Amino acid sequence: MQTDFNFEIDFKPTNYQKFIEWHGRHPDVYNLFKRFTFEAIERGHQKLSAWFIINRIRWETSVVTDAGDFKISNDKIGYYSRKFMKDYPEYEGFFRTRPLKDEPTEVAPKKTTGVDVYA
Repeated sequence: MQTDFNFEIDFKPTNYQKFIEWHGRHPDVYNLFKRFTFEAIERGHQKLSAWFIINRIRWETSVVTDAGDFKISNDKIGYYSRKFMKDYPEYEGFFRTRPLKDEPTEVAPKKTTGVDVYA
């Protein structure tokens, strides 16, 4: 008895996969994220919202400069904050994070003192 398994499955990319693809196409966004985060750190901030940083990027790219009309999805904000804290572990906990629905275990935050931080 032969069974035919010819069928298509529509696998939708996860938000994490979309972020990786987005980051590859728009590395300047992360460069601005780092720049504005370090500016805040230099001005004495010990914690800050990643939404705040992304909204400044939105302002800078659409109002201050003529960098083109691209949108930064809110789904990507949590990944930028995690990437920053992974790249600069001395600032672990600078951004408050919450678990993301489709987050791979290698980037999932760990619980410490009531605040989720990037591991």
